[in-house]
Order: sequence, then C-alpha cells, then structure tokens
Amino acid sequence: MDSRLPTLFLLICKEQQEHDIKNLAEKMSVSTRTIYNDIKKLNELLIADHHEEIKIDKGNILYTDVISSSFEKLTNLDFNYILSHPRIRRLRLLAEVLMFKDYFSIDDLIKKLPLSRNTIISDLKWVKEELAFYQIEMISRPFTGYKIVGDEQDIRHLLTATVLEDPLSFENKQSEETYLAYAEELLEMCGDELKVSLSDSSYDRLKIIFWVTFKRIEIEKEIKIKSSNTKEEHLFLDKKADFERVTKLLISDNELIYLAQKFIESSFIHYNDEITEKWMDFNFMTDRFIKKVSDLSGCDFFIEDTRLYEGVINHLRPAYHRVMSHSQIKNPMFDYIINSFSELHGNVCEGIKIVEKNLGMIFSENEVSFFTLFFVASIEKQKRYPTKPKKIIIVCDSGVSTSQILRSKLEVNFDVQILGTLGKRTAGDWLDKNEVDLVISTVNFEYPGKTCIKVTPFVTEEDMKKLYVKLNSKKEKVDILEMMTIIKQTVSMDENQSKKLKQELMRYLRVSEPKIKEKGVYQPMLVEVLHEGLIKVNSQAKTRDDAVRASGQLLVDNGLAKSSYVDGMLENVAVNGTYIVIAPGIAMPHARPETGALDIGLSIVTLEEPVVFGHPQNDPVSIVVGLCAVDHQSHLKALSELVEILSDEEKIKKINKALTSEEIMSIINSDVI
Repeated sequence: MDSRLPTLFLLICKEQQEHDIKNLAEKMSVSTRTIYNDIKKLNELLIADHHEEIKIDKGNILYTDVISSSFEKLTNLDFNYILSHPRIRRLRLLAEVLMFKDYFSIDDLIKKLPLSRNTIISDLKWVKEELAFYQIEMISRPFTGYKIVGDEQDIRHLLTATVLEDPLSFENKQSEETYLAYAEELLEMCGDELKVSLSDSSYDRLKIIFWVTFKRIEIEKEIKIKSSNTKEEHLFLDKKADFERVTKLLISDNELIYLAQKFIESSFIHYNDEITEKWMDFNFMTDRFIKKVSDLSGCDFFIEDTRLYEGVINHLRPAYHRVMSHSQIKNPMFDYIINSFSELHGNVCEGIKIVEKNLGMIFSENEVSFFTLFFVASIEKQKRYPTKPKKIIIVCDSGVSTSQILRSKLEVNFDVQILGTLGKRTAGDWLDKNEVDLVISTVNFEYPGKTCIKVTPFVTEEDMKKLYVKLNSKKEKVDILEMMTIIKQTVSMDENQSKKLKQELMRYLRVSEPKIKEKGVYQPMLVEVLHEGLIKVNSQAKTRDDAVRASGQLLVDNGLAKSSYVDGMLENVAVNGTYIVIAPGIAMPHARPETGALDIGLSIVTLEEPVVFGHPQNDPVSIVVGLCAVDHQSHLKALSELVEILSDEEKIKKINKALTSEEIMSIINSDVI
C-alpha cells in the first residue's frame, strides 16, 4: 500500500479540516495528479468500509464524515468484506476471467473468489458488457465452459485498466507482488539508461503494464506488434538478458518492443530531449501550436515560456504513441480543467488541430486536457512575478464627478496607472505626444493605432467584463532596466553598487536578466543565418564522425559555437545516429545548447562519397546539415525554410552536384527570395 495514503487519511479524514490539493502535493513533494490518484485509492477503501467518499471541489477538500477506525483497520478488511462492494467484486472477477489460459468454468471462478454461484453468474453479465466495450468476446461451449477471445493488445489494455482501478488488487498477495518488484527493478534500470524521469502516476501505471505482460507470458499468451524503430525499443532489446534474468521468463523480442512502446506512451516529468523519431516535426508543431493558443488567448508570455515549450513537446511524443496504439489514460483533473479553465481549454482544443492535421490523427478531449495543464501552469507562473500596470487615459466630457466615479472604479478593480482625464477635443493632441496602453472613454472616441473602449459613465456589469478582458491580458513583467533608470535619476551609484542593486532587485522581484532578443519571439530567416562561409562542398569524409565533425567545425570557425559543441554533436550522433538522418541522403547532427552553442547557426556539408550513418531506409548520407540552437524556438523559422528546400528532389540533385559554396547559396536563395 502506498506510503502516502496513511498520511492523507490522517490529514483529510481525521483532522476534518479544509485542504487544498496543490498544498498537499507540495507538502508531499509530488504532483497534484498524484494526489488525485491517491484520493481515488483512499475512496475505494472508505467505500468498502461504508464511509462517505472524499469529495473534491475546485481543488479543495473538506471531509466531514466521522471515522473512528484506524487506517490499519481500513486496509486489513476481511477479503469477503471487500468483495461485498459491487464495483470491487466485479473488477476482481473481470481480472480473474482475463487471466485464464483457456476455457474456465463457474467452479474455477469459485476457487479464485469466495462468491456464490448465483453472484458469479449475475456478475458475469456485467463482465461480458465490459469485455464487449473493448471488442473482446466471452464465448461459451456446453460442458466445457467459457473462453476469452480477442486481440491480445485489447485484453492487456483492459486487464491493466481493471487492476489500476482496484487499489487493493495486490493486498496480502505475496506471490503477485514478486512480479511488481521485478517491474520496479526493470523500470529503474531502463529509466536510468534513457535518462528519463517518470511521474508517479505514470510509474504506477507502467508497473501494472509490466506485471500484466509477465502474467500473460506466464500463461503463454504472446503479442504481435510492429516495431517503430525507436531508441527505447533498441534499449529494451539490448536488455533482453536482464529482463529474462530478473523475471526468470523467456521473453520474446515482440514482448520487449511492446513494453518499450508502453514506456514511450507514459508521461514524463522530464524527458531527455535528445532527438527521437519525428523530432523535427514535433518541434515545428509545438512552436505553431503554442503561437496559436497564444493568439487565441491574448497571452504573449506563452511564446516566451521555455518550460511551457518543454512540457508540451515532452508530452506530445507519448500522447502521439498512445493514440497510435489506441491506448488512453484518464486525466484526474479533467473536470476541474473544464470547470475552471473552460475558455483556455477551448483555445487549446482549437490550437491542437494544427498538430492533429500534421500527424493525421485526433486526440481525445481528455488527452488534450493534459496539454491545457501546461498552459495553466504558465499562467500561474506569471502570477509570481510583478507586472507593469496598464497605462491608460480616460476620455470623458460628462463632468468632473462622473470622471472621478469612473476613475475610482478602475483603480479599485484593476492594476492601472491613470495618466489623466481628458476631454474629447484635447485627447487627440495629448496622444500625439504620449504613449498609453488603452483609452477608456464615455463618449465615441477613436485614435489611430490605439485600443479605445467605450463604457457608460457609471460602468455597468457588461462594461466591467469588457474591461476585464483588455486589462488582464498581455500583462508585461516589470522591466528591471526601466526600474534601474528611475533609481539612477535620483540616487548616485558607482558601477559595482548599481550591479549589486540590480541583482538584489531581480532576486526580490523574481524577474530574469532582460535579453535583447527574447527566447521564442524573434526567429531569423534562413538568409540571415546561412552564408558561403558556412558551406563546404565535396568534403572527403570517410566515416560518419568525420562528416559530423566537418559540419560542426564550420559552426566553430564562424563563431557560432565552441569546440565543445562539436564534441557534443559526436556524442549525440553516437546515441541517436538513426534519428539524425532526417530524409534519404540527408543528416542533421546537433547537440544540446549548453554544450557550447553561442548563436543560431546552420552549416551545409556535401560529401564527395556518401557515408553510412546507420539508418535502415535513408542511408547513405551525402548532405550533412550542422544545426546550432541556443534555445527551443529561435532557430525554427530558418530550419523550416531549409527543410522545405531539402524536400525538393531537384534542388537536392543540384546541391549534390554543386562545385562551390556560392553555387549552393544561389540554389538556396533562388527558393527563399
């Protein structure tokens, strides 16, 4: 039983105080999703002992039922007593039905579960309906019994879902816990090798998937599955001996590929963002997706939020694989998202269509809600930073008292700096010389390039809604440089004092060092980052590493990267050689920014003789594109333009035949100009 449950039981059910899901998650150093999952488990125990279940309202909990029994008594219920709860009883029956190798009878089920014949016959009707939902049949044969018939993947999906829904599945079952221990050992091993970190709920789900797989192998039920040629699959296949040593089972390659694909489908807290299959497509789609949601929501900071970008792209890969394998996970916060962030969720649903169109598939709304959470987190993060008040003027010809009422309402309800109250005739002249974010007027008033909102003099509820939308969107963080300029106008400081004050203010206000080019905002075009000095023709590279080194050295020679970046490229290609070959004959090696990237850069190397990189379809390579990126987004426009050029077979032929770098630039410029 999870070690958090006793603590949650005491906090929620014994103290009878109001709790916030977010605070509980922080207190226990887990995600809010994990707390929702734990409460689901706790509710099963409470219901089995005839207590009220824990209700959650907009992330808050207040449990008022009086419980005298201890947590130990709650978890050591008599087996028959647990089975008296209809839902748990039927789940147990369904799990047992799915674990028979061949035909089984009612008597076989009675041996597994201490239930009456009539109860089992009655519950089997429910079981049959549940099976049908997963396209699985339960056929019967006179004098022989029942048999489960269906696709092995569907059977495993249902068995996994069934066990996950029953939090007491493994209580007091030492023999079953053995395979769970094996699953944990193997998951830790594979996670360390791949450098990934699983969320608690995903880790728990994968443990059950591994357990189900081992149990199905034990009864000689094999799975047939198509390889996706991912690095997870390669790792699992390489670890075959370890899997068989730990589990003491003979495990086929198909089973290892299946487990690897389930591993990919899991959500990660952090995913080592080395390149994987579709890595370039996922980056382009993520960028466009976030920009679309930003436009729809009026939140410019989405584009600049590196953590949002990482969260979306890390979740996109497993979500895509879940859809492709017809596997689904439920978001325990789905109702909360729909109720509390309906408009934002609607914008995310609209934005995700960009991704769906490119991938040729549809995400369920439940799956999309996970993406919404990343945008919610981005908004919440903004609240931790001080923001600039909106600069506004009031245009009002109705008299001083009316303008004062309007001014007071604005100052009380919104974070605004009112620069003045002007009449309609003088407002235009004032705006010719001054800057404001918004004009609020009680009369018909327009000024070129400025947003003007007309309200009634006494501000109705409808007016307040209009103002709220405009005054609470696109908020800017406090500008530390602007603040320092104001301070220096009144206080004399030397350079060291100024630097120290700026650092202290940044720490106190929790703002970052301002940059000339904000991440994710400015994306230069291809012609701005590629020139003849970054192109080398007919390189005499003999090996893959020689070809990669040649493309990286061009970046170093042009001041775009340190020599350590080339080492990073070589290390990366050693691990991900297959994925850097993005198309027939074209490779795109790169490394992580922190290995020595100095600026956005692209280099092109054509090879005198093609080189084998190790890709099953796209070898050998004749064009190597070195990529240098300082963040996730700023290089994408230039890269997108180059990829479009390299998608043209005629241009590829011309590039391969080119004898000079100038000739290649001419081919590229003829396409982008």
